Amino acid sequence: MKKTFTLFLALTFLLGGLAYAQNYSGLAPKTNRLGTEKTISPTKGAKAIEAGTDITCSRKWRNGTKTLEFTMTYHQSGGEYMDGLRMVFPAGMVPNVAGTSDPLTTPLQYSQVLLELTITGQTVFWGVDTFSGWGAFSYGTFNFQVSVTNTGLVGDQTINYTVYGNGWGSEPHTATGNIVISEAPAHDLAVLSIVPNIVSSGTTVTPQVTIENAGMNDENNWSLTLSDGGAYTSTVTNIPINAGQSLQIDMGNWTPAEGEHTLTATLTLAGDENTTNNTLTQTVHVLPNTNAFAWVVRHHEGIGTTGPGPINITLTTGFMTQLAVDSSDFIIAADYVGDEIYGIRYADTEVFPLVKINPTTGAVTNIGVEHMI
Repeated sequence: MKKTFTLFLALTFLLGGLAYAQNYSGLAPKTNRLGTEKTISPTKGAKAIEAGTDITCSRKWRNGTKTLEFTMTYHQSGGEYMDGLRMVFPAGMVPNVAGTSDPLTTPLQYSQVLLELTITGQTVFWGVDTFSGWGAFSYGTFNFQVSVTNTGLVGDQTINYTVYGNGWGSEPHTATGNIVISEAPAHDLAVLSIVPNIVSSGTTVTPQVTIENAGMNDENNWSLTLSDGGAYTSTVTNIPINAGQSLQIDMGNWTPAEGEHTLTATLTLAGDENTTNNTLTQTVHVLPNTNAFAWVVRHHEGIGTTGPGPINITLTTGFMTQLAVDSSDFIIAADYVGDEIYGIRYADTEVFPLVKINPTTGAVTNIGVEHMI
């Protein structure tokens, strides 16, 4: 009897072990706390933060408070997401909390690293440098800003940076580099933007050109010309613009024909040391002023509407215009046919009247009947 019981226990443990082994072999690959976003790779030795991870700056420095515009590109393999970024600014270039990006960029949804801002002296830091295993940014390019107050600077200035990975893959878990920022020229005006880029046919618009004084000196003797390459030309001159200031300038009214046009803005400044940013073009699409028709059944104070009833919708802008307030049975299957509106009056009877709607007044006229099937 004792031998039989011992044999029974041995078989029980053996079968239990086989069952456990079968269950263990069926487990899903191990994942970190990010869940399905990142799975441990079975292959070791892949480089983590890759070449091509770098930061550039599109601005030059000038004394006083200024916002520096940066672009960061992050490359990685093996799931080495970014944990943080440290930038050390040179003496005389003091970082400010106000005007500096916080967070650095939008972190991954489930990350416990938030890329929040900390400034200590000359050091600007976002995120963590502890190789968290989480990571807040996977890969790609994004823009960010740092506000600095510059005092007594001379010549090129160097900003050193360290990018921190999350410690997930193989070495290296960090990448280092530097950014050299040159002094702004004495005189430099730049064209930044032209609006609009979409216009409704038959509409008169006032184009606006944004310019910036990227130089070290205030300017008040310059000219800006905007042209469509045809009959339209508008020139503005000698508006005072301080060093580092941007201005949005109203140009002359323009009534373009339907089709595609190119507006060209050209700045002229005597002694401008950087003429590469003096000209900018903008393609402008002039679209047919097409309207669609709709009937407001229940009014909830929509923009451009005042109550239930017929409205026009300008398709190029989405703007709504109330034709009339009409609380009677609403119109279904209505739209423009040429310049006139036709539809069916919904009624709680067997007969649905065919109607014509005045596109100006919204008045409804019965023109026939439609029997409900």
